[in-house]
Amino acid sequence: MKKNKSQKNIPEGWRQVKLGDICVFKKGKGLPKSEMLQEGENECIHYGELFIKYDEKINKILSFTNSKKDKMFLSEVNDILMPTSDVTPRGLSTASCITKRGVILGGDVLVIRCKNKKLNGLFFSYYVNARKRDVIKLVSGTTVFHLYGSDMARFKLLLPSLSEQNRIVEVLETWDKYLEELSKKIEIKKKIKKGLMQKFIYKRKDVNNILISDIFNLGRGRVISKNEIKDNIGNYPVYSSQTSSSGILGKINTHDFEGDYITWTTDGANAGRVYFRQGKFNCTNVCGTAKLKNDKSANLYYIASYLNNITNRYVSYVGNPKLMNGVFGSIKIKLPSLKEQQAIAKVLTVADREIEVLEKKKNIIEAQKKYLLNNLITGKIRVPV
Repeated sequence: MKKNKSQKNIPEGWRQVKLGDICVFKKGKGLPKSEMLQEGENECIHYGELFIKYDEKINKILSFTNSKKDKMFLSEVNDILMPTSDVTPRGLSTASCITKRGVILGGDVLVIRCKNKKLNGLFFSYYVNARKRDVIKLVSGTTVFHLYGSDMARFKLLLPSLSEQNRIVEVLETWDKYLEELSKKIEIKKKIKKGLMQKFIYKRKDVNNILISDIFNLGRGRVISKNEIKDNIGNYPVYSSQTSSSGILGKINTHDFEGDYITWTTDGANAGRVYFRQGKFNCTNVCGTAKLKNDKSANLYYIASYLNNITNRYVSYVGNPKLMNGVFGSIKIKLPSLKEQQAIAKVLTVADREIEVLEKKKNIIEAQKKYLLNNLITGKIRVPV
């Protein structure tokens, strides 16, 4: 018997299936945010938490409610959870496998439950998160997007035996555990740095507060089109709103800024993130810029470190998060003598370098996991028995 075209690249021992042939689809119930607590009688998951709080595996529940279980929808071990509505299609292309029974699942949570116990939920969560485009094709909507059980029933996947699914999961979880360890180390280093700032400056009463607008001229980056940056050829970096230490979107042949600056993200999820920039560079229109009025009045590394610990208080979260120039200029900071700023900056530089080394290592491990994920779930790499 000849294989059809859709079966052409199926690894030996694997089969192509429609999710609807092996799973049933259910939906969570109720659970408004107002009923969610940090401590409470029962564990619960709100659909919004699936976007930001949980990865492929859910084994520790972060929220609680006093709602009674007999009136709610409860999880089973190996359930796959996906959000059913979001403002972007990509937001819906995420899946998490829950390892706990009896957790309350709120409305707008799509629950995928295997009929015959031949699907490892965590394997499927990894699969979805590597094949986001295939999920996005199933999403409907214009301003608000939706993903229903009837949509996911049409989702096709290559499925190895349950034993091979388990082996693939075991490999990927090894990388996840290492990433978790690195994340914890990074958070510890960041807390140490924050503690140093508390010790050096925040709690001091002998240093006056200075307005940012009193010592800086504030500006903004510009719209830089994809065509301008598409070839990524040039000497001068274009900084954008990324969270990495570099934040480089690409390089072009011209520059808009030269010298020492502070920049910050004005719009979006990373609004309020502050950077110290040097040399010749460019910024996109989601970056604010701050140039000292008197170059000898302050140490910019000190100020950038100071601001990064407090700007979140000034970000507006009404709609798209924002920290615009007017609000940024109204922030007050403690400014000791330049000599003391330089001494503090020297200590903070050491702390930042330690964080940077860990973050680079984390990026490498994430790239390795991505490579493994893409190859393991397609059978290009087989896990030996």
